[in-house]
Amino acid sequence: LHTLLQKHKGQPIIVRSSSLLEDSYGTSFAGKYDSYFCANQASITENLHSLSKAISKIYASVYSPDALLYRKKMGLLDYDERMAILIQVVEGDKHGDWFYPPIAGVAFSKNQYRWTSRIDPEDGLVRMVCGLGTRAVEQTSDYTRMVALSHPKIRPESGASAIQHYSQKQIDVINLKTNRFESQPITKILNGKLKWLRLLTVQVTNDYLGKLVTTSPNIASKNLVLTFDQIIEQTNFVSQLKHMLRFISKHYQTAVDVEFTARISYKHRKPKVSICLVQCRPQSLRSNMLPTKIPQDIDQSAIIFRARGIV
Repeated sequence: LHTLLQKHKGQPIIVRSSSLLEDSYGTSFAGKYDSYFCANQASITENLHSLSKAISKIYASVYSPDALLYRKKMGLLDYDERMAILIQVVEGDKHGDWFYPPIAGVAFSKNQYRWTSRIDPEDGLVRMVCGLGTRAVEQTSDYTRMVALSHPKIRPESGASAIQHYSQKQIDVINLKTNRFESQPITKILNGKLKWLRLLTVQVTNDYLGKLVTTSPNIASKNLVLTFDQIIEQTNFVSQLKHMLRFISKHYQTAVDVEFTARISYKHRKPKVSICLVQCRPQSLRSNMLPTKIPQDIDQSAIIFRARGIV
């Protein structure tokens, strides 16, 4: 571990769980075991202490209430669970005192959240955020951008106010100055100096969401809304994700659930996205993908609530 830290000195790393049950077919332990970021900006001795502590916490998480309750629910309490440790270099870029990737998230090769019948479940779903992917994986109180890969331009929300309300408000980053993982408001992190800003955000003007034609240091961060519209429309991001999910599913011989980050580079002023596959596991699917058939003879006075889509 000491040698590893010396080799990657100054480069943030993440310590992840890798258990037998976590990546098994038929169960999904996503979010049940923790991952820990190590900023790796202090002395080798301090960095080694942080890394050792993170490893200890992951071994201990085998006995966490969330993991034990899920194992009980799945009838796996008597299973001899084994935990291994995965150490990875954190994908991202340095922006002043902050370190984070422009895009991270989770993608599913089967889409179980169709908000319109036009969506093809076989093309998959992406839940993406700006910054470290923890918000996309853990589904915190913040919002993520949901993209149906068969129809990426169809949003689950409609109208400027709804899009603004259901947009990401916080961003997870590594603070290189304090040597810690932190959550910050996007108004503090996003600014007009970021070259890829116009691909991820729109600007609010008089309750209207307008595209950023160009970036400028004078752009007011408080008026930015994360929509990811231009990265979807102007780059190969969606086609790459669809190809990756199909390729992996084919070789897994089942639907998959992946975690990823994305880099944005520019060649001849044209943006290009490259995807880094961080983790892959079999996707836990509902046993019946078909919609429930509602009986036709229900007494109208007994109906409390009716909806035509997912609630």
